[in-house]
Amino acid sequence: MITYGKVEPFDTFDKVTLENERLRLQILPGLGGKICSLLNKTTNREWLDRPPHRPFRMPQMGSLWEEWDRCGWDELFPSIDACRLDISGIDEDDTDADASGLSGSPHKRQTEVPIPDHGELWAVPWEYEELDPLTLKLSVNSRLLPVRLEKTIRLQDNRVHFHYSLTNRGRHALPYIWAPHPIIAATEQMTIELPATVKRIVTAYSADGRLGTRGDEHAWPTACAANGDQVELNAMPARNSGVADKFYVKPPCREGWCAVRVNDTGERFKLTYDTADLPYLGIWINGGGWNGEYHLALEPATGYLDNLHDAYRNEQCAVIGASAMSSWDMQLEIS
Repeated sequence: MITYGKVEPFDTFDKVTLENERLRLQILPGLGGKICSLLNKTTNREWLDRPPHRPFRMPQMGSLWEEWDRCGWDELFPSIDACRLDISGIDEDDTDADASGLSGSPHKRQTEVPIPDHGELWAVPWEYEELDPLTLKLSVNSRLLPVRLEKTIRLQDNRVHFHYSLTNRGRHALPYIWAPHPIIAATEQMTIELPATVKRIVTAYSADGRLGTRGDEHAWPTACAANGDQVELNAMPARNSGVADKFYVKPPCREGWCAVRVNDTGERFKLTYDTADLPYLGIWINGGGWNGEYHLALEPATGYLDNLHDAYRNEQCAVIGASAMSSWDMQLEIS
């Protein structure tokens, strides 16, 4: 069933709840379409992190993701890192009011578009509609590019099915990175599970240089840290260990799944997807090394190493054609 209410105790954003006998999913359409809660009703485990006493607030467009609530499940688009996207080939009226959803004075033609930290869509309201008692559709127009992203969420038993559709309303092809950003509430009993074919990972970010600098390669799951220590990357580090790493599976990804397992209970958070649509996989592990928080994230993606400018230059991101539509699916299984 789908029910409607407000976020408690702050009573600021409308909340949409999808619920069946196994799962309860809560969504804030007005706050970037964020999934703010994912509860396994069978075990009463809340999978998504939300530090206590941290209110949800409407972000300022262009600000840093870390300045706001830093939790839940956001959509990252069209980049993960802040960067500047060269759109010098796009005509002036490709970014007009019809495409952006804005009205007012005509736009001046730009040669570059500044892409904010973690993209733009987590910081703007989304529209939503109920399709049936277990299916919700959300959609948003980019304010930076002539594109529209739609997301359909459907509950089925212990699974959540996601269907995404991206429409380019402009007359020129556009590169993009899309990734989900589920901030999983961590415990020291968690293990990251990847296909046996994964043997190498590539560093995107590492606090204090534990895994070197961007582009450095390491073995998976046992890596050699910069100080010479052997590090089990698939094991969640201790709370307040100071670890904070973002890395990608070294392309190509041959199998489209990844999971987090809770060793002491056997519970599992598993994403499955088609690598033809999502050819890259990023993993974020935070043992207190970033803002003192304790969480992790699995991020199948259309681009590599977070920065759209670099990914496009290196031909390692998706490109949507002029006046075209692209779609992809992802499934979450909670067991």
